[in-house]
Amino acid sequence: MTSPVKPHLLLVDDTPENIDLLVEMLGPDYELSVATDGASALEATEDQIPDLILLDIMMPGMDGYETLKHLKENLEWAAIPVIFLTAKNQNEDLLLGFQLGAVDFITKPFNLAELQARIRTHIDLALAMRVIEKQKIELEAVNGQLAVANNEQKELLHVLCHDLVNPLGSINSFAKLMQTDPDTVAMGLELIEGSSQQGLDIIDLIRRMRAMEEYEVELTSWKVAEVIENSLKQLKLKLEAKKQEVKLSLEPGLEVLAEPSSLVHSVLNNLLTNAIKFSYPQQTIEVRGVKKGEQVRLEIEDHGIGIPPTLLANLFQINKKTSRLGTGKEEGTGFGMPLVEKFMRLYGGEIEVESTSIEENQDHHGTVMRLIFQAG
Repeated sequence: MTSPVKPHLLLVDDTPENIDLLVEMLGPDYELSVATDGASALEATEDQIPDLILLDIMMPGMDGYETLKHLKENLEWAAIPVIFLTAKNQNEDLLLGFQLGAVDFITKPFNLAELQARIRTHIDLALAMRVIEKQKIELEAVNGQLAVANNEQKELLHVLCHDLVNPLGSINSFAKLMQTDPDTVAMGLELIEGSSQQGLDIIDLIRRMRAMEEYEVELTSWKVAEVIENSLKQLKLKLEAKKQEVKLSLEPGLEVLAEPSSLVHSVLNNLLTNAIKFSYPQQTIEVRGVKKGEQVRLEIEDHGIGIPPTLLANLFQINKKTSRLGTGKEEGTGFGMPLVEKFMRLYGGEIEVESTSIEENQDHHGTVMRLIFQAG
């Protein structure tokens, strides 16, 4: 059975008889170090920080008061309880000692019972303070983590709500189209049904993400061609409005591990919407997919206005403003890219962005968004 560790005391006194007496009285219960003046007391403390210091006031050279000042000026030593050993008992001496930071006085000659009681009291108090300080630090850390998690959840909900714009916008557009062109009613009803279901899927995802700490994304295997086709159906009117087309170049049979609702609504829709928004009318957007080892790399490339370096540096920071107008004066919120990055991490993947802005190069500009998934 392991013996309990003895508290470590530093005895500081220039009188050998006093030191001998203290060692005899305290040796059985404590680990002891000895110093005979203030300077050597500071050196001993630097070698090993004691649990408590018994410090004589009247010493040649650096007296007890000056020694205590040096101890309290050092952040590592300031919390060490110091008990003055003194033959003095005048009020002004006691007051000065307490003002400098002493926790107690013991008057010579020593009474063993009193000495033991006071030492034990102040060691126990110091230990309790250390425990409280540790618990305080741990509590602050937990509170900090909770605050971060709470802020992330609020930001995520804000961002996810932004993704309702696409299906709601589609419903609005189809409804207007049906009013002006009766021949589109059948197609419009089908598309409205699909878009409304997409909106409900996103709301369901929002509900689940409210408890994001408890919620674990269930990753399943999804065919890349199918999820891209689903996304392009939702963005059909946006593409037609700018007379743009999407050129697909996908290796056959590509599958990725993901959660389907967020993959379509929060990842692909955001990236393809950005490509449409920041490309010029009649331009082509390229979507390429290849498998490399255990990864699938999906690239969405446009030849639009590109991303300026100042925005590119903060692209995934939800608290940084990255929104700007598209080539057709389309407005954005700047929330889409942080959401994409968050979901790619949840999938066990990542996103890379390469971009050259039109201001940097008038002839060769545009953006490549590269999604790296675990292969399904």
